Amino acid sequence: VLTDPRVWFGAVFLATFAVALRIAGARDSVRWALLLTASPIISFELCVGGTDVPMVAFMCLGFALLWRDQLTNPIPAGLAFGVACSMKATAWPALVIAFALVFVRDGKRMAWRFAAVAVSVVVVIVGPFAVLKPGSLVKNTILFPLGLASVKSQADSPLLGHVLAQTGVLGHTIVIILLVGSGLAIAVSLVVRPPRDVPAATIRLVLGLSAMFVLAPSTRFGYFIYPAAMVLWLLASQSGRALAERP
Repeated sequence: VLTDPRVWFGAVFLATFAVALRIAGARDSVRWALLLTASPIISFELCVGGTDVPMVAFMCLGFALLWRDQLTNPIPAGLAFGVACSMKATAWPALVIAFALVFVRDGKRMAWRFAAVAVSVVVVIVGPFAVLKPGSLVKNTILFPLGLASVKSQADSPLLGHVLAQTGVLGHTIVIILLVGSGLAIAVSLVVRPPRDVPAATIRLVLGLSAMFVLAPSTRFGYFIYPAAMVLWLLASQSGRALAERP
């Protein structure tokens, strides 16, 4: 059992998610973490693989460390987002949105320091693989999600992007255009109306990831653990904060 990576994925998620809840202000953070881990949202993912489970916990931890009136030390949050981005490219939208939040709330100097810490973590962890196997990195992080790699996922779900991509070259092209368009829409929203607090940034990320998962040519229902877990983390944290503010 100890050699099964799913055990360690689950343990890392449970510990990290509990800390993220506690830092964000949730009450009974350990019980909330246990409840979510035992729920189908996380437990099903752990049964079939679990690679996405610890990553979503680090994303929540990163936003929890940003949940304050003024950021004075960007290193802890940068480390959390850096670890998440090193695990999978799916976390990069979270880093971009977090950067926009810090930029508008804490100033550009703090935002660039935060981004530098996160990117440095990625360089240290992913850098050696990018140098030794750049082609494999491109295939896994760019071509495979777009359905352009020679290897096809056996876990495809009949979501809009996958269904359209299966109709042929035209359908696949339409899906790519829609996917890129949704990404540009989120990027424009960060410039026009950037999030000014963690709840707004989290909701923006949830919307962006949901659109990406629906429209991606190679996708599956399991990816929705990201928006689902982040929404539950946000609700539990806001509930705890509201109780703490009561006289």
